[in-house]
Amino acid sequence: GHELLAVNHFGRVRGFELPAPGSRMRPAWELQLLGDTERMVMAGECFIASSPRGEFTDDPSQPGVLLFEPIARSLRPKSGDTRRLAWEQALSSWGVVSALAVSAAADALAVAAGPRLGVFGLACSSDGLRLGDCIWEAPLRFHCQWLRFDQSERLWAGGYRPSAGAESGDW
Repeated sequence: GHELLAVNHFGRVRGFELPAPGSRMRPAWELQLLGDTERMVMAGECFIASSPRGEFTDDPSQPGVLLFEPIARSLRPKSGDTRRLAWEQALSSWGVVSALAVSAAADALAVAAGPRLGVFGLACSSDGLRLGDCIWEAPLRFHCQWLRFDQSERLWAGGYRPSAGAESGDW
């Protein structure tokens, strides 16, 4: 409500107070996720992310999705300190996750891994997240890179079709 959160590709989370207390925004606190954070969404006070390749970080690659502990205000470090959030890995058999979306009610998580798309039940509480069963799954005719639940809870997906014979995924 009164904060701006920024996450970089290396998994550093910075929290900024809004409105900014001075003429220049400075982080009020920082947290650390796993490195090589590619896809990122929030459910309640919990991050859900992918960290597929472990590139340019000390953290190894992690297929599937990562469910992080809540960033409750009482647990946030003071400015200058950085605490690493605890996490659990889920859906590792899905491989590299290419898109994520959380429903407005935070009771469903959509996950895409290339041409594979699934929607899972999601339980969000002050204790953290619990990923439920797969509610729906479908193969796509394209590689999904973007997902969004709209106000009617319809799921929208966008991506690209790889060029025939292009091993690099040339769009």
